[in-house]
Amino acid sequence: MWAAAGTLVFVGYTIAMRRVPASLTPMPQFAVMALGAAIAMLPFAAGEIASAGLPVIDERTLPWIAVVVLATGIGAFLGYNISLTLNGPVLTSASLTLTPAFAAAQAMALIGETLHWYHAAAIPLVVAGLMSINRDQARNR
Repeated sequence: MWAAAGTLVFVGYTIAMRRVPASLTPMPQFAVMALGAAIAMLPFAAGEIASAGLPVIDERTLPWIAVVVLATGIGAFLGYNISLTLNGPVLTSASLTLTPAFAAAQAMALIGETLHWYHAAAIPLVVAGLMSINRDQARNR
């Protein structure tokens, strides 16, 4: 459900990007959005810290925090903006169908989730759909 909600947010973001001036580059956009997200999350973080205390951060958790921040935070944002520029909104939005596959891979790597038959069935279906959309887009050019 979270992946579906995130997909809807990125669709709205893609539509909103049409109104952003070309002079506003992705890094300042990221800084503004990160600040807004941090402010929006403050009440939830405060509630969690009040109920459970600060999380334990040690030498084992620091690399994972770095991966989450750099790859899934900054990297995903910049990658999405680059894809919008190079591929347009149709192909970029279609690529969001890979979100569940990435979420499953991260769950396996980070929390030991096991791979199930439906993961193996879903990935080829998603890739086939992306290939179909890509072929359609190439035909329309």
